[in-house]
Amino acid sequence: MDCLSSMTKSDLERMLFDETAEPKALPLSLLAEITNGFSDKQEIGEGGFAVVYQGMLNGGKVAVKRLSKTHLYEKEFQREVECLMVAKHKNVVRFLGYCADTQGSAERYNGKFVMADVQRRLLCFEYLPNGSLDKYITDTSRKLPWRNCYKIIQGICQGLHYLHVKKIVHLDLKPANILLDDNLVPKIADFGLSRCFEDIQSRVFTQNIGGTLGYLAPEFGNGVITYKFDVYSLGAIIIEILTGEKGYHTVDTVVQIWSEKLEKSHSDIQLQQVRVCTEIGIECIDSNPAKRPDTQNIIDRLNETGSMVGYMETSMITSQLVEISLDELHQDRPKTPEETSSEDSSFYRSSKLLLHQTQPGAWNLDSDLEAGKTLASQNWTDNIVCIQKVRPVVHNSYTPQRVPIGPYHRSCSSTRIEKEKLRYVGFMQTVSETRGTGGLSGLGEGLELRARDWYVDGVADMTPEELARMLLHDGCYLLGRLGNYPGHSLPQACNFDNTEFRDVLYLIDNQLPFFVLEEIHERVMSSDCSLSDSLVEYVRRLLAAQLYISPGQKRLMKQPCHLLHLVHTYFHPNQVGCGWSDGFQALTGRWRRATEYRLDANVKFMPREFSADVTSILDVRLEGCTLLIPRLHVNNDTWTLLQNLMTLEEQMPKRPVTAYCIFMSQLACTPEDVRLLVDAKIVQHFLASDQIAARGFVGLLREVVMDVDNIDRNYLSPIWHQLEMRAEPYEPGFLARFRFFCRKGRKDRFI
Repeated sequence: MDCLSSMTKSDLERMLFDETAEPKALPLSLLAEITNGFSDKQEIGEGGFAVVYQGMLNGGKVAVKRLSKTHLYEKEFQREVECLMVAKHKNVVRFLGYCADTQGSAERYNGKFVMADVQRRLLCFEYLPNGSLDKYITDTSRKLPWRNCYKIIQGICQGLHYLHVKKIVHLDLKPANILLDDNLVPKIADFGLSRCFEDIQSRVFTQNIGGTLGYLAPEFGNGVITYKFDVYSLGAIIIEILTGEKGYHTVDTVVQIWSEKLEKSHSDIQLQQVRVCTEIGIECIDSNPAKRPDTQNIIDRLNETGSMVGYMETSMITSQLVEISLDELHQDRPKTPEETSSEDSSFYRSSKLLLHQTQPGAWNLDSDLEAGKTLASQNWTDNIVCIQKVRPVVHNSYTPQRVPIGPYHRSCSSTRIEKEKLRYVGFMQTVSETRGTGGLSGLGEGLELRARDWYVDGVADMTPEELARMLLHDGCYLLGRLGNYPGHSLPQACNFDNTEFRDVLYLIDNQLPFFVLEEIHERVMSSDCSLSDSLVEYVRRLLAAQLYISPGQKRLMKQPCHLLHLVHTYFHPNQVGCGWSDGFQALTGRWRRATEYRLDANVKFMPREFSADVTSILDVRLEGCTLLIPRLHVNNDTWTLLQNLMTLEEQMPKRPVTAYCIFMSQLACTPEDVRLLVDAKIVQHFLASDQIAARGFVGLLREVVMDVDNIDRNYLSPIWHQLEMRAEPYEPGFLARFRFFCRKGRKDRFI
């Protein structure tokens, strides 16, 4: 691994200013030149097994890390290079190159000079002038304001999330290994103890785990490394940033500390951020790794809280956010599933609701219309793609994606989203005035009266003004984003994994009475252009573009109760592929995986293309020994859409989406099964690995209850029964084991 590079000082300088440049091998002579022969004057830091020097270039600076006792730390050097070569993120220190020289040298040994190979191992990084985070924590003269603290916490979390996505476990996360650039942007550094997992690994066993006491997870002694190791260290860092001290602190104590420091003009929102950060820190240092949150959950919660700050000063939004527990909101006994009608069966409650309440008499529709028109006249280039998600929810809970619509799960809303809704109110009013259709004035009262009877719960404590405003704002937002209105065309079809396109797709699964949309649409466009001809058709084309339904399908529903209900009307199997055979017996709990059906029953798997007989992904068919399944395109959002559709079905007589999800989760519950279906072109996923796809399929069945032998509810029961009858003589996997032993010449022992 000798470093034979011909890189020059000018080459390294060009690399420094080209952020797309790949790390390269660097000659020892170059690194010695820019550090003045590794002069003590150039030394800027020293660690357990390395010294860091400042390297001077003509137009910039770099940091050069020279490992000491390289014969002892060769593994650490190789690990660090391996991790740094793939880690490229704004919150990870930028790696420029390495040197791995081995040269012959006369060394003294037992009083004599002998020739020996001397290893020289060096790493080159971007230079970060503000040093490490620990100095800002321990030095009272450097104490940072809350805005900087919050950005640093966010940056560390984003950097760590990136590393975990790249299958890297840092294992030595601490303030001394968090460096700050000119703008106090944090960057994770020092990967000497890090490990890179394989694609399907989530843990690794080792006899030696390094690290720093105070940031080491308590399970370090058992020799098992998981991503939750770093999460524990992250929690310790967050608490230290918040308090200036290591160790456990209660949420109220930390909030009290910061309440004395913050400016009153922003204190409410910033104290909420302090509270969220403290809660995250405490959860991260839980002694049980399983109870620690993952980095995605942490980022979602920080983004949720962080998005509230940017627009709090605007006078356009007069509502205040009030958190109310369900026990306070609902004095009446909620309806049981048996009492709930099919129209409102999809509405289930989360543990808390965040409702928008105005001061008594403060809301005026006309003022909202004027404010919205002002916003609508401004530049629309900031058309946001929301990435908010709700916190973990309970069984049967409906999970809206990206933008909360209706009275449920409003804790994931932000002032920025509410401002964007107001903008769409103004846009719809402007369109109406241009067309001379009368506008939205006076609309709220009629909508409020009808909607109050329509919702199962969630609106009982909302005043007429509050409910009317929610309906108007949310309805205009949905129509403006999904409808084809003059001056604001709907998004164009594009590739499946496009984030903005998927965001628009998930707007349609939010809960709002369909008559609200129809009423607003008629006020804006008049009755000469029905909502069914624009919005409903758009939903159909959107689902077809995502390859969930046949492009030619025309199953339109003129009066769905809400948009998710409309989506569900397209997901019905066109036909069942086979009927019951004689001598039927229940086979519940004995369904096999795809690989087992192939080995135990010689089942072949083939994709089924959309046609007149195949109208959606649910049209599964068994022909002889061939199982024909429409191709399913999968990304991270597929699971949520299917889970919401299953929630909607719970009180319906037929449950085709639920049956399909159960069927697919059984077929594809391991990486090997996913790979079989991928190779057969039945599943196409955009995920990092087959393991992640398999987890997604299994996760579809979380707390789902259905009698799989009831043909009235499970249209796939006949197919399952036929498959099982073919493999009935054998236990699952029998033939696979039998063939294995036959190949090994051990048939007698197997029998």
